[in-house]
Amino acid sequence: MYAFNYEYDFIEKAFPRETSHTDHLAKNFDKFCDESEDNTLGFMRFYASLSDRYKRILIDYILNESEEMSIGGEWEKYSTQPEKDCEYVKNL
Repeated sequence: MYAFNYEYDFIEKAFPRETSHTDHLAKNFDKFCDESEDNTLGFMRFYASLSDRYKRILIDYILNESEEMSIGGEWEKYSTQPEKDCEYVKNL
């Protein structure tokens, strides 16, 4: 869902400790969006290109800090097995 409604500055917010890589990540994201049919597909391609470490950082940001999508403690509203689902997403 986040791919449909991401914040314009999600890279800076999700990767604040990775300042040396932020510009590189932003350029990669822009490239994927430019090469894709739409920005949603660009986001998905960008996500797929990330290392496992960066995927975990982004997932943690989306689930816990994103202004648009954070579900944090409200995960139960979206799942019948929140513990299993949350662990699955975190382990991607």
